Amino acid sequence: MEYYLSATYAKQLPQPSAQRSLAILSLRGLWHTIFDLTPLLQEKVGEDSGRILDPFLDYAEAQSLSMNWALHLHFLEWLLQNPEEGHLADQDVVQEMLTAAGRRWAKEWSADLGGKGIAIYCSAMPTLAIGTYRKHTPAETHFRSVALSRPGLSNFGFATYAITTQGQGWRKLSWRPIPN
Repeated sequence: MEYYLSATYAKQLPQPSAQRSLAILSLRGLWHTIFDLTPLLQEKVGEDSGRILDPFLDYAEAQSLSMNWALHLHFLEWLLQNPEEGHLADQDVVQEMLTAAGRRWAKEWSADLGGKGIAIYCSAMPTLAIGTYRKHTPAETHFRSVALSRPGLSNFGFATYAITTQGQGWRKLSWRPIPN
């Protein structure tokens, strides 16, 4: 499985082979999963996105991080800890990454978990949390993200989240650690 998450492992596969082709397609899908929702980061990184994505994916594989909605948060944490690339994660990129994680949760998980929205807090943006919710109309699904004032959540480590249900709004949130 690691061949489909790590560029380092994928490059070790024989060429040409079905495994290597599948690994390349999988890695391309992960690129789109991360960068399609983060155009500011993509613009800052430029053409050579592999210089940050490949080492992150190696790290994610070594740490057994999931590729679920929290992927952008894991990537952000890794990026901020990277002495050579941490400068890319200014406040706009941090907010973009939190919003991307929220949008992925709203798209992929909200129906399964019975939640209406998710609030995500990150210590890199200590005075705000980003709330994202999913709104259905007969024709389509809309996502909306809002900034929430949530200072003082640093006891949860790098990032934390809370699920809101129908009618609850953003009040009385129960904060949880980000899943691996």
